[in-house]
Amino acid sequence: MLLPLPRADANATALRIHITLDLLRRGQGNLHSVHLLADVLLLVVLIADLGLGVVTQAQIRAAEIAIGQCAECGHRTGQWQLDQVGFASFAPMVTIYDRQLRRAPLSVLSLAYERLRHFRAQSRVERQSRGGRPES
Repeated sequence: MLLPLPRADANATALRIHITLDLLRRGQGNLHSVHLLADVLLLVVLIADLGLGVVTQAQIRAAEIAIGQCAECGHRTGQWQLDQVGFASFAPMVTIYDRQLRRAPLSVLSLAYERLRHFRAQSRVERQSRGGRPES
């Protein structure tokens, strides 16, 4: 648990994230793509909070705005796309996540993923209690 993720696993995960980002840049993404990048944003912050990687509040806010606008547009029009500004705002998160995947010990990654699962479960319960529909 003190060693980083095996290089092949880190590369495969990073590649999947880069492809997802590019799909959204080209307007070929979907709701799953947006969810995946939202998870990446949360993981970047969680892992940085655990002491690995540096991310600024400005970077976080810009990425939140980009993914939020992408989701809003996708729900409204069916076109899941990051515009140029959105892509430029989110790309640093993917770069930071790449570095974190290659350097963070498995114990840190496991803790961050567990916190992400807890956050998702808590959000789902809160949406349901407000009468929202559960996500598929």
